[in-house]
Amino acid sequence: MEEQDFHQHIKSIYQMLFEMATGNLSFRLPAEHNGDDLDRLSSALNTFAAQFQLALKKSGHIIPYYSYQNLTQLIFVVDMEFLIISFNTKAIEILAYEPDILVKKQFPSILDKQSQELFKIISLAIVEESSYHETVQFDLLTSNNKIYPAFCMISRLLYQDLIVISSVTTNIRDIVELNNSDVGQEHGAAVFVVQDLHDYIMAHLERPLPTLKELSSLFKTNEFKLKDSFRHFFKTSIYQFYNEERLKRAHLLIQQSDFTLKAIAIMSGFNNYITFSKAFKKRFGYAPSVVKRL
Repeated sequence: MEEQDFHQHIKSIYQMLFEMATGNLSFRLPAEHNGDDLDRLSSALNTFAAQFQLALKKSGHIIPYYSYQNLTQLIFVVDMEFLIISFNTKAIEILAYEPDILVKKQFPSILDKQSQELFKIISLAIVEESSYHETVQFDLLTSNNKIYPAFCMISRLLYQDLIVISSVTTNIRDIVELNNSDVGQEHGAAVFVVQDLHDYIMAHLERPLPTLKELSSLFKTNEFKLKDSFRHFFKTSIYQFYNEERLKRAHLLIQQSDFTLKAIAIMSGFNNYITFSKAFKKRFGYAPSVVKRL
């Protein structure tokens, strides 16, 4: 397996694990037919997801689907000599330092040896480039020498000789309980239909959403019951759910692929780039063209 294919396969496995963690059990890994350990692992993950999905359906409950958000954890402000001059309270909590000990420490001194070597390599660029902004993985050391791994954004502040180093983590948001005791007879019978509709939408995000009439015919129920039951369980309309999920996937494609923005628009079920760009900007607050690509 070539290096590029290997890394793409690993990325796909990570993506599936993330999708499963947020409740999307419809995601499947494509078969590579290499017969190697990664191919066997992909097959095992697909089987596990299918069995998990079936078991939850048989339980008579809707599979919870979680959204996620990026949260800032640690924040350090350092000067051009890399002395720590300020930090947030989370830094004290996580690293277990007394504030008067942490302040004026050299930032590299709270990194493990491997991260210190990495910091040496990038430190020259940090000093020389006034608009320096990169994300780097560091292993930070707590006061009792335990390792705290973190993805850190390093940014030079404009008009000031200061550097901000902050860590970002992904947090799964709490959801409104889908499987509460007031499901009621009118919605209890719809659990399987609503779950099947959810799985259908997640598996066909690249296509335009069928009309409510077409969906009700596909799932052999009436339009009102399908619409009402979906909103009851997922607290949103069918179209709003579809639109949210395809825009989130489009955002991920922009970050992690080299497809053109026009191609991603079509792959996300939009007829043209202009419509996609407007919907994307409305959802995220910025245009697709400004998203940083790997």
